[in-house]
Amino acid sequence: MSDKPRSLHDLSFSAMQEALRTDGVNPTHAKALWRALHREAVTDLAEADFLPPLRKWVDENVGETKSFFMDV
Repeated sequence: MSDKPRSLHDLSFSAMQEALRTDGVNPTHAKALWRALHREAVTDLAEADFLPPLRKWVDENVGETKSFFMDV
């Protein structure tokens, strides 16, 4: 993955799975993240109810100066 931050909304489902897998998170968690972004249109992932492995990944990887950001 490049050092340039990417929008989570621009990732395909398989790219999202790969991003999680690369960081040691079971890629099955991509389903919950995808649902929050695309079906539920969550605008603040801090408010999303994720299982601990995905919550930790989001906290560590999504936001200003991190690998991913959200289009809002």
